[in-house]
Amino acid sequence: MQVFTTGQVDTSRRLDYWSALASDAITPMRVSAGKDSSFEGRLWTAKLGDIDIARAYSSSVVIRRTPEEIARAEQCAFLLSISEEASYRFRIRGSQREGRAGELLLTASTEREEIVHSGCTVIVLRVPDLLLKAHLPAADDLIGLVVRGDCGAGLVASTMIRALARNMRNGFDTAVGEHLTAALLHSVAAAYAETFGTPSVSMVTVESRRFEITRYADAHLADSDLTVQKVALAFGLSDRYVRMLFEGEREPLSAYIQRRRLEESARQLRDPLWRSRTVSEIAFNWGFNSLGSYDRAFKARFEVTPREYRQRSETGGAPG
Repeated sequence: MQVFTTGQVDTSRRLDYWSALASDAITPMRVSAGKDSSFEGRLWTAKLGDIDIARAYSSSVVIRRTPEEIARAEQCAFLLSISEEASYRFRIRGSQREGRAGELLLTASTEREEIVHSGCTVIVLRVPDLLLKAHLPAADDLIGLVVRGDCGAGLVASTMIRALARNMRNGFDTAVGEHLTAALLHSVAAAYAETFGTPSVSMVTVESRRFEITRYADAHLADSDLTVQKVALAFGLSDRYVRMLFEGEREPLSAYIQRRRLEESARQLRDPLWRSRTVSEIAFNWGFNSLGSYDRAFKARFEVTPREYRQRSETGGAPG
């Protein structure tokens, strides 16, 4: 965890300093002072797997993201934010409303935005585009929408986000971080599904249909008989249509299934919770019928054998 404060910066430079800090930790933004004559801010930053976590306090401030700031963003990411103790106003996609403390707000680094608050602590999670969409396929359509943080699945998600932000001082090791990241994103998806309804979260479009199919594949990776034909049958679609859905994508569905099986087996190989399981047990648990074919596919993907990969992770070396 890193901690920054404006306390040791000359008053005249504080806004510029804060703007640079927040732009680096969250996403490029333009910061101007609110009603207060002086400005102060504190920022804590940490990482949880591929998610960047920022917890920031500032006095009265106006935050804007204009086309100029959007063009400076290095990655396309979603931003999940919670104001811990005060209400605020925001304008996104032409709609202006008031956000309440504890509510979960979804925005994106590619969206114009204006936020005005009179002084509060805000937690912001920066989640890579594809990582969030793997759990929340229609995330683009939920930008600017909020989820209550005082009841139901929204309370579970907001409580977890707050707890993580307050307990990142020493960080988490890789295996624990992966478990927490998955749990966090599942809770966020559940909160939006509960608030806006499953149809709104998984609208039937070509893109969301692909996500539905890949999510189905993810849930059945351990099935050694999982094929494009079996997936098509589960959705009542033709093999040809399923293959067409993935034309022009980064990889066909069969390659996606193979890659995800390898990634999940690799995760277990480096996870201390699975140390008692042999390489062959892990391979067969993820749908591989032959240890030889698994070894070849694993080495082609990670440039080391499964056993070498496990050994490196056990000794603290970076897996290949």
